[in-house]
Amino acid sequence: TKVDYLSSPYNASWPPAQADFESSRVRKTKQARRSSASRRASCRAWRTGWPWRTHRRWARRAWRSASRARHIEAYAEELGMCLEFRAVDRTLESLHVDDLCIDAHEAVAINSVLELHCVVKESRGALNSVLQTIRKLSPKAFVLVEQDAGHNGPFFLGRFMEALHYYAALFDALDAALPRYDARRARVEQFHYGAEIRNVVGCEGAARVERHERADQWRRRMSRAGFQSMPIKMAAKAREWLEENAGGSGYTVAEEKGCLVLGWKGKPVIAASCWKC
Repeated sequence: TKVDYLSSPYNASWPPAQADFESSRVRKTKQARRSSASRRASCRAWRTGWPWRTHRRWARRAWRSASRARHIEAYAEELGMCLEFRAVDRTLESLHVDDLCIDAHEAVAINSVLELHCVVKESRGALNSVLQTIRKLSPKAFVLVEQDAGHNGPFFLGRFMEALHYYAALFDALDAALPRYDARRARVEQFHYGAEIRNVVGCEGAARVERHERADQWRRRMSRAGFQSMPIKMAAKAREWLEENAGGSGYTVAEEKGCLVLGWKGKPVIAASCWKC
């Protein structure tokens, strides 16, 4: 029996026409787009909620802490030191002695770099509480590094003029170190110095956390809290380090009343001091 394939009822669907291929492809593409859009919308809706932000913030903080631990432990191993890194997830104001798990026979050294000025409040109680907690640790050495600037005045005009001269020196130093259109310089200017300037000049009350003070004010605060000054006599070594690593031109290093003061063309910028109980 001969079969006439041309007159067979199956020849209408096979082989399919090009238009059928195109219409099928369009339908599948639209369906894929709709499903992808719905997935993105649901993902956005979930991410904008507080669980996602909290988890992401916690994960980022944990990753940074672990990264710092690896770098510090590797550096200590190069120096032949046995180091145990323990991160404490607390603010300075809520820090307690028991959180640090310090043994009675251990010697304690504290290095505070550009941190304590954020605890300076209008009531003065928060900083005193933190300093008393540090005193309970009985550190053999407490190194305090802070901006040497008067940005904690009560009046806007005074803070504005202080910030103008202080950050002009910092931008001048940055201009000597990096080209004007360097991406690293743009990040420092925008996200670091820019944020500080906005907080110093544009915020009041509890919102103002960048409360930089002069070295003399920090000296009086530390003395009232019961700390004794340990003079830092490293100006010559600091100048040698600046000559080797920063070119040395424009930077100044001076010893003032036991503090080591770093400046730019005579303008004090950073002050470092050492204390003991």
